Amino acid sequence: MTYTLAADGWDVPVPIHVRAPGGPAAQVVLMFHHRTGLDAFTEDAAARLTATGALVVIPELFAGMPAGLEPDEYKSRLHDDPVIDLTRMLVADTGTRFGLGRPAAIGFCLGGRLALLAAAADTGVRRASCFYGGATQVGWHSPLSPIDRLAGGGGVPVQLHRGNRDSAVTAESELAAVQAADATGTPLEACVYAGARHAFCNASDPLRYHSYATERAWANALSFLAMEEVLA
Repeated sequence: MTYTLAADGWDVPVPIHVRAPGGPAAQVVLMFHHRTGLDAFTEDAAARLTATGALVVIPELFAGMPAGLEPDEYKSRLHDDPVIDLTRMLVADTGTRFGLGRPAAIGFCLGGRLALLAAAADTGVRRASCFYGGATQVGWHSPLSPIDRLAGGGGVPVQLHRGNRDSAVTAESELAAVQAADATGTPLEACVYAGARHAFCNASDPLRYHSYATERAWANALSFLAMEEVLA
């Protein structure tokens, strides 16, 4: 299923892709894709979620951008404030459309940063699991970074996943997130996987893929996403 939302900051309506479980849905999970968009990895991640009974909602963040750009060029065209506005629209829309309460958020790489942004900017997501999201201390066309917003008191539980050999997502950036969360009492769990590099969940990249870290991270993420709001 695909529908569209007309969001400020996008040149065209944003396609919203929905992946439904085989039976009744237990929750909605808003997924932010990585820098190569809606590809085999994104579909595999969605399948892992639907297998647990989640209904997965994936905004196509590069909608309206020229075809054939390099991944970093697509990423550079995203602005934090329009992404925040889109996320708020999606939270409201999914509540009305699917009647399953507020969604959780998950994301990978680029999407991991945006999942953290969604939690820190108080968009209405109930919790966020963020896989190796980089540039969290930098605002994208905004004076505020995700860490700045987290320090302002986003409040919803956050889970971070990082390989200890990740050169893009450093221990220093993780510590900044932990300190920002501590300062405001935001629940934050930082999960570090020994031997894993950046994008360690992506099986299509054999130089980065780490099967053990992938399975451990997914087990942690699925448990976290399934927690009831009252346990946050």
